[in-house]
Amino acid sequence: MTQHRFLVPNSDLGRAYAVLAGEEFHHLRVRRIRIGEEVSLTDGLGRQRRARVVQIQRNRALLELLDEPCGLRESALAISLCMASIEPARLEFALQKGTELGVHEFVIFAAARSVRVASEQRLRRWQRIVQESAKQAQRARVPNLIWAQDVRSLLTSTSNADVSFVLTPDSDAAIEPAIAREPPNSVRIVIGPEGGLTPAEIQLLDAARFQRLSLGPRILRAETAAIAAAAVLQWLFGDLRHSAPNP
Repeated sequence: MTQHRFLVPNSDLGRAYAVLAGEEFHHLRVRRIRIGEEVSLTDGLGRQRRARVVQIQRNRALLELLDEPCGLRESALAISLCMASIEPARLEFALQKGTELGVHEFVIFAAARSVRVASEQRLRRWQRIVQESAKQAQRARVPNLIWAQDVRSLLTSTSNADVSFVLTPDSDAAIEPAIAREPPNSVRIVIGPEGGLTPAEIQLLDAARFQRLSLGPRILRAETAAIAAAAVLQWLFGDLRHSAPNP
């Protein structure tokens, strides 16, 4: 049975007891979890433990950490999904579904044809969406979320990957033939806004050795392309094709 999952500081997972307070305690109350019930705890960085609720007070809960680790649901393939800033509701949908599909890192950037840029309030909202989606998907790790001012900043904000792609409508290259014979451990993929990346932006990515790539003959909206790319990559090189049954 799927257990409720909560975020705690890394230091709490090495102790005999952990404390839930603030927003995480609010989530525990909303879910009507009672004393004696077991939950799972994660630090969002890959470490996780099972725990039992032993005390619920007015504004916090005390949990006893158990010896058994939780089942792992992290893919060995590190996907860095770089998306141009698009209409907020559609971008948030892509963040949510990409997290469920195991994306390792999101980089949101302002492309020349982006209609919106990030604010501190919007970045905090995106981070909350990613955190809640990671907990819902029973992930041990919350994806990184990075904001880049433009394509040039995107290139300096992300670490090198085994292979890097940019989706372009004029390419006839598919994902699997474009990968080297040895399956990659990390993939970086760039998706532009609805109006597409400009020639100057494409040239910057070409110079950084990004391979141009297509997801088929139809023109996809940005959020559709993001979800499709994550799913195809996980199927080809991640854990979707050979996923273990849920514990």
